[in-house]
Amino acid sequence: MSKRKAREDCSKNVKFLGFVSEEKKKELFSKALVFCLPSIGEGLGIVLLEAMASGCAIVSTIPFDYSGFTVQPRNIEQLVEKIKYLFENKKIAIKMGKENRERVKKYRWDKILEIYDEVVEKR
Repeated sequence: MSKRKAREDCSKNVKFLGFVSEEKKKELFSKALVFCLPSIGEGLGIVLLEAMASGCAIVSTIPFDYSGFTVQPRNIEQLVEKIKYLFENKKIAIKMGKENRERVKKYRWDKILEIYDEVVEKR
């Protein structure tokens, strides 16, 4: 699907923003119910952790420890189905978002440093 076609088809519900500042990104995350990351080649990125910390339910092609749905890459029908499900079941999406806020805490820098310290001490 071309960018132009996607914009025309989704114009009422989707905004293509391009680059946004960190401040604007925080504002957008704070208003979001669901975060969708349909990556084909990307691994776990910081943006997924940011979405979790913001309390979003997740729909992504990247398997990870989040509350939400992992979908197959390039499977548009599955992606749409899961996003639609979360918007039709907002209580479930809100619950997933709260779970993500808790889950992401184990990926804080201080927690990661504790793990590194333990590994170094065992050597």
